[in-house]
Amino acid sequence: MGVLNEYWVEFAAFKFEGPAGAWWKHIRRMQDVEGMTWEQFEALFNEQFFPQSYRDEKAMEFMGLQQGEMTVREYEARFNELSRFAPSLIESERMKCLKFEKGGPQRNNRKSRDQGQGSGGVPSGSSGSSGSEKSGPYSFKCHHCGELGHIKRNCPIRGQLVNQQTQ
Repeated sequence: MGVLNEYWVEFAAFKFEGPAGAWWKHIRRMQDVEGMTWEQFEALFNEQFFPQSYRDEKAMEFMGLQQGEMTVREYEARFNELSRFAPSLIESERMKCLKFEKGGPQRNNRKSRDQGQGSGGVPSGSSGSSGSEKSGPYSFKCHHCGELGHIKRNCPIRGQLVNQQTQ
């Protein structure tokens, strides 16, 4: 969204309405929020609006998340939604990628709706649940810069170079 990290708390609080807005006004009166980190803000917010039992339930759901019959996009959306309830399980980008990959398809005959194929699924030779470090079909690694988490057409470094060349 283009908001610098040090402004996330201020930006999020600015968008609050109703009960969330009243809660934030109360917090600002009770404690110094200047310099509050996003992690501190998120912890306060979660304590107020999500009971511990709910957060525990969602963390357990995240730990057992499998792609199953979801498309990759559906799985990614669910993964991101639930991962915020279990941040300690994916503290590093490597662990996040590993968890994502391990939750991938478990069968080779799963229909691949994302690829527009009528049948098929995981490319032969990989299962999404192998124990090796090789890149599987769901470990997104850029072929331009070598970083995990995006592909070449979405590479921020490549995008910068293209923008510089057009100017």
